[in-house]
Amino acid sequence: RQGKQKAVLIGSPVHSNLGDHLIADNCISFIRKLGFQTVIDIPEFYYELFRKTIYLNSTDIIFIVGGGWLGNDYEDANIICQIICQWPKNKIIILPQTIYFSNSGKYNNFNEIENLLCSSKNVVLCVREKKSYATAIDVLKLPKDRVFLSPDITLFNSAYLNQNNDKNGIILSIREDRESIDKDLSSMVKKVLTELKLDYKESSTVVKNKIVPLVFRKRMINNKLKEYSKSN
Repeated sequence: RQGKQKAVLIGSPVHSNLGDHLIADNCISFIRKLGFQTVIDIPEFYYELFRKTIYLNSTDIIFIVGGGWLGNDYEDANIICQIICQWPKNKIIILPQTIYFSNSGKYNNFNEIENLLCSSKNVVLCVREKKSYATAIDVLKLPKDRVFLSPDITLFNSAYLNQNNDKNGIILSIREDRESIDKDLSSMVKKVLTELKLDYKESSTVVKNKIVPLVFRKRMINNKLKEYSKSN
């Protein structure tokens, strides 16, 4: 990029879910493909601790990590609001998100999110499926020229593709958090595999470590993807 314009990615994880780390790593790869040689990666946890000491030029472009944290189920959505308020003059691009507001959501943040996204003309929102796009346009009332429907960011980078011909068994990877499928359905899948005499093993994208240091992120992602690539 010309001049001193920086690309800053805010909201990457340090927690133990490798799926979220894959999203963050692909966000960085995508931003570099736009022409930025250096991407300053500010994890969400660090932003919360040190946001008052982070200084950016008004010409710097802020990218917010994609995923499924824009809505009223997670407190993390408040981070997006804080970023928009903290740097109102900067171009802010929210990378592909799922938007979800539920009646059982823990946080009463709909009005704040709606007002900020609508009034902040420097904010561009990318969504990763049609339902979120409809929510952005019809419910949040965002102008169409600031909302883009695009694939999930994990599909942007082919560097992780591994043509592994040494297939061995089935891997069953079922989420264990609030976004997991019904436990009865999980049990049924295992029962069917057993009845068909198909060997399988369970593997989680959530590692035992409570945190994943950024220096180990890519290695841990690669190891998990190599494991998956060996399954049928």
